[in-house]
Amino acid sequence: MEGVEVDLFDPQLALQGIWVFRSALDVERPLFLEQQRRAQEAVQASAAAAEEALRAERRAQREQQLQELLAWAQAGQQHFESYISHVKRQIERQRELLGRRGGDGDGNGGGDGRGGVDGGGADGGGGRARGSGAEGER
Repeated sequence: MEGVEVDLFDPQLALQGIWVFRSALDVERPLFLEQQRRAQEAVQASAAAAEEALRAERRAQREQQLQELLAWAQAGQQHFESYISHVKRQIERQRELLGRRGGDGDGNGGGDGRGGVDGGGADGGGGRARGSGAEGER
């Protein structure tokens, strides 16, 4: 801005200088406010985009954790089912072994559970043959 010599004692010139200066501000003010508004919108849009990216990243992490937990639970379930089928096979095997020994009808296989060491059993056979057969299958 160039310097203008103004006669301070001339009220007409002083008033005119103020209005000229003010009119320049009035023209610049809306442009400045528009620039400020756009800058603020850009900052807000950037912050919103960063927040959305952070949310998406956290969502992906939660999804991955849930998938890992689901895989772990499914592996645990398969292991448990395998264990149950193993236990069922062992129970069936024990029933077969007890059935071969000639049960006495009470469901526990008869005798004293020592394989007929006394030389006789419910089937009348020797105790050694029955005991050695069960041990051989283990």
